[in-house]
Formats: sequence, structure tokens, C-alpha cells
Amino acid sequence: MPRGQVTLLKYLYDNGNFVTTNQLAEGIRSGNTHSCISILGPLSNRVNETNQITGNPGYKALIETKRRDGETYYRLRNEARQVIEDTPVLMEKLGVTMTKIRNMENPVIAQEEFDIV
Repeated sequence: MPRGQVTLLKYLYDNGNFVTTNQLAEGIRSGNTHSCISILGPLSNRVNETNQITGNPGYKALIETKRRDGETYYRLRNEARQVIEDTPVLMEKLGVTMTKIRNMENPVIAQEEFDIV
């Protein structure tokens, strides 16, 4: 999982509430909303290519969205939060600061770290 996807999950995990596109972009991409939103496509592909997930829910399997007053809001789904909390290696990866993730040589979360039995 590339750094952008890791920072997205980290930000939403730490926040816990719905955040606007602008807040999310500020938190993970220095305010660049286009760069922030462009993470969602590859994350959707990753989710849809996961054998244990049926259909093609894309990133919405992990992230809940809602529209209000013409703006999109994002929040990590409770189920995704629970998977993270129940998986020590994911908690370890997401338990560091955003600055540390950005400075890590290789912050990638490997596929096998998502393989939950």
C-alpha cells in the first residue's frame, strides 16, 4: 500500500469524525485537493482486487462518505477501524505520527499484513 493510501487511512483513523475534502487534503496533501482525491482511485482498485471482498465497493468498503451543502465528507467506517485495531501490525504502522510516516523510507503496508485469518 503506497504512502498516500497509508496517510489517508492514518488521517481518517486518527480523526474519527467526518472531515471535508479540504480538511482531508490539508491533513495529507498540504491542501492539494486534486492530489488527495486521486488517492481514492488506486485505493478502490486495491479493495476491489481483494479476494475476500465481493462485488466492487471500491474505497467505500473502508470509507464512508456523505454529501452536505455541495461538499463531500469522509470518515473511516467502523468496520475498517475495528480491523485496524484487531491487527497488531496495522496498529503498529498507523500508530506513529503522520510526520514519521512521511519521513519513513518505506512506509508501505504489505499485502500479507491485511491477510486476516
